[in-house]
Amino acid sequence: MKTILLLIGLFSCLNIEAQTTIDKPVVCTKAVEMVAGIEKFGEKVIWASPSPVEKSNYVFFGNKETGTWSLVQIIDGIGCLVAFGEVGKIKDEM
Repeated sequence: MKTILLLIGLFSCLNIEAQTTIDKPVVCTKAVEMVAGIEKFGEKVIWASPSPVEKSNYVFFGNKETGTWSLVQIIDGIGCLVAFGEVGKIKDEM
């Protein structure tokens, strides 16, 4: 119920006319290979959550020492690197 209310609130704030669709290239490979590659940089899972609308999972990785981070979307065993960066500040709590 909370999820439905949250989604209704989120989508009611969006201006449908102002939305734009973009083509954004992303790197995808087997999810286990993607995770292993990210972990080589010392990043660990900070947060993970399913996305029931997209039928996928999002996983946020981070390294507290270096500030690097990665956001991966996993669909049917395939991991796609959606975004990454550095100089991020990772907090212990949300």
